[in-house]
Amino acid sequence: IFANPVWVQYEIKVDNPQSASNIINATDKFMASRFVQENFKGSLHLNAWIANGHSEATHGFAVLQPSLTAHTQWIAAMNQSKEGQEFGSVLRENSSPVFQRINSFLETYGSPSNEDTYWEVHEFSAKPSDVDAIARATQKMDQAIKANFPGQFGLSAVSFGSGEVTHLLTVGFSSIA
Repeated sequence: IFANPVWVQYEIKVDNPQSASNIINATDKFMASRFVQENFKGSLHLNAWIANGHSEATHGFAVLQPSLTAHTQWIAAMNQSKEGQEFGSVLRENSSPVFQRINSFLETYGSPSNEDTYWEVHEFSAKPSDVDAIARATQKMDQAIKANFPGQFGLSAVSFGSGEVTHLLTVGFSSIA
């Protein structure tokens, strides 16, 4: 698991538009810093939830990393850096943590693109004996829609965190128009 690509979710609750603006500005400043440019091997997406079911999270960071090892090294370096400490301070002053989850990609389909800015994340619980059937079903779906599907989708396993949720089906689009 430490060598496989991962994506980590950090879900937060933001209470007002000014706090959201402060977080966006701090994220932009942090990601543009020399420290991040020289040390971050993954990609980061800051999302605002349109609909989020029973969760009180209003925003979330999705951090995609080449491996769990790379992610743990990044977190250690970030927490020790001046830039990471400044970013963390703004985040703590303007939001409340809701949950964290580490996910591993099982299958991805479509055309991966950072232009995909609209995401649906469907959480579900699967028995270990059903995972192969679920993977085959997503492969079958890919074959049926790949000629006309305008985005990307994937099946992920929850590695750590999130209670009873064992898997995620994610769907990304560049537009919902």
